Amino acid sequence: MNVESFAVERSKDGGSFSAIGTVPAKNGSYGNQYEFLDGLISPASYYRLRMIDKDGLFEFSPVLSVHNSAVNILKYAIYPNPITGNVLNIISSSTDHQDVVVTVTDVAGRIWLKQAIMANLLNSGKVVVPILSLPSGFYYLQIRGD
Repeated sequence: MNVESFAVERSKDGGSFSAIGTVPAKNGSYGNQYEFLDGLISPASYYRLRMIDKDGLFEFSPVLSVHNSAVNILKYAIYPNPITGNVLNIISSSTDHQDVVVTVTDVAGRIWLKQAIMANLLNSGKVVVPILSLPSGFYYLQIRGD
């Protein structure tokens, strides 16, 4: 085998690809396993490998499509964690805002905060939720849409 490396390429449309990383070839016996983690989260991505030989020649692998249904779940960033002071900041990365309810519960399931947030507030990009008199401890935060 004459393969030097594999350039991992990604596309949003399946036609225009960009290199996002390189994995060195193992050139061992048949059946080597390789791994590459793409940190981008998107609803659909297309991938191919540019298999580069030691003499500089290359070939492309077939294009694979990856559809990620979980991308619609990952819409919010919450900070600070742990909470310092008495505010919790919620930033939405979604473009299809809807009304949500923010609930904070402790490990015993007691509700410490339940607050409705209207979609127009999320459109501003950042929502500040006051957290008053919350004792130190571990809490669960849930953001649910309609």
